[in-house]
Amino acid sequence: MQSETSMFPASLLDSTNIAFFVKEGKEGMRAGCIANQSSEVVGLSNVFGPANDRSVADAAIQCTECFGAGRPIVGYETHEDARPFVDQGFEKTGNLRVLLIDQNMQDERVSASQ
Repeated sequence: MQSETSMFPASLLDSTNIAFFVKEGKEGMRAGCIANQSSEVVGLSNVFGPANDRSVADAAIQCTECFGAGRPIVGYETHEDARPFVDQGFEKTGNLRVLLIDQNMQDERVSASQ
């Protein structure tokens, strides 16, 4: 499904440290992922594709390896979605904690810095 609305800001799309990989099918995007590199690692995220299709994880890993130029790959997946990655040699290291900032606090911080 295509949209006229941009999902990502131009600054993200223009970054040389971030790559978007997509596999297209007859009806549009079939699978894909996002890779982002730092000086030490390359992150693999936003992997999507048909459920239980191991080739999606395999392709995401290959794309990320090429983009990362030898950097170790890190990522996160839910318990169910992690299986294909564990089968490829990824190790589980613990629970991921995501910290969210209250929107009102964020707005106050932005206002104070202007």
